[in-house]
Amino acid sequence: MANKDNVVLSATSARNLHHAINDLAATIPPDVHEHVMRVYLDLSAEFGHDETFHRMNMQLLSDLILEYPRTDTAAVIASGVIDGLKYTLHDTIASDSDSIE
Repeated sequence: MANKDNVVLSATSARNLHHAINDLAATIPPDVHEHVMRVYLDLSAEFGHDETFHRMNMQLLSDLILEYPRTDTAAVIASGVIDGLKYTLHDTIASDSDSIE
């Protein structure tokens, strides 16, 4: 396994960033891959693919992990395997804006 301190995320375009992250999966620990993929998904949802590309491309994985720490994850409601497909269903994470007054 590669050390996250020595691995640079590199893609040729915003369109290929997702593939570059997945290509790293075989060379980095699963928890690091999961974290970097979560960062990618969160940034893409908030800023779009082009801005995500500019924020993540040519960055050390260790720098990405420091800059975007893990957020609280919701409790697992269920997990299992159906027809060879592994799944995990999480509860929602309540935010201050979700509270009912």
